[in-house]
Amino acid sequence: MMTFIKSRHWFDLKSAAKYLGVSEAVIRLAIERNQMRYTRLAAKGRSSFRFHRSWLDMYLFEHTDKVSWFMSVRIRIASWMLPEDSAKH
Repeated sequence: MMTFIKSRHWFDLKSAAKYLGVSEAVIRLAIERNQMRYTRLAAKGRSSFRFHRSWLDMYLFEHTDKVSWFMSVRIRIASWMLPEDSAKH
């Protein structure tokens, strides 16, 4: 039986960086410059960033050349369709 990767709607800082293909420092800098939308989740006395996938896609759209953005979206959509075993390699 083939299982598929579920699409994610909310990302923490580390997974957002991976999704965008940038470092966590780049995301922190974008936050400081008010270039990226985010929310904070408070839990156990600490706060952490959370990003909706649509916000990350908008950041990509606004901060990359449009052809690269469309290609990256197509690649991500294709990767969601891969069987879970394929994604691990």
